[in-house]
Amino acid sequence: MEAPVSGIDVSKDKLIMYFQDKYYEFANDRQGFEEIRKILPKGCKIGIESTGVYHVNLAKYLMGEYNVRIINPFILKKFKDFRGKKSDKNDASRNSCKYG
Repeated sequence: MEAPVSGIDVSKDKLIMYFQDKYYEFANDRQGFEEIRKILPKGCKIGIESTGVYHVNLAKYLMGEYNVRIINPFILKKFKDFRGKKSDKNDASRNSCKYG
């Protein structure tokens, strides 16, 4: 069975996660990371957009339990040009699409 896939859009203060056709919003801090871990099953594939330094702590926190991939924002921009307008929610769902 294929592992479930999630996408997370990262900004300085918040995280928008797309998982199983639902959007979730968390603070970009340890408490937010723990909330994400409560929702996602172990072994889940997670696509996170590279956002300067803002994605680093989240990626490090999740890497032990999850299959995390950092996605180049240039690739997401090209995907956006093909698929429609940019928003945090669209970015989160695109992160999961680019991963899965």
